Amino acid sequence: MSANQRIKQVRQALNLSQAKFAKAISISNGYLAGLELGNRKVNDRLIRLISITFNVSSHWLKTGNGDMFEE
Repeated sequence: MSANQRIKQVRQALNLSQAKFAKAISISNGYLAGLELGNRKVNDRLIRLISITFNVSSHWLKTGNGDMFEE
């Protein structure tokens, strides 16, 4: 599973629409859709934003290892 797919998995686990998830991390809906489809690359800034905003493990986002959410 790619980091792009893990971002979608986080959004679905939080039961958020693409619009609400994108707004929370200050990106456009179109950018998020592109990420989830694998048309855009996941960068460190994006991982940091998702980690801080939703208490998601940055290690999990990058590698898929460990737990999705921080303790």
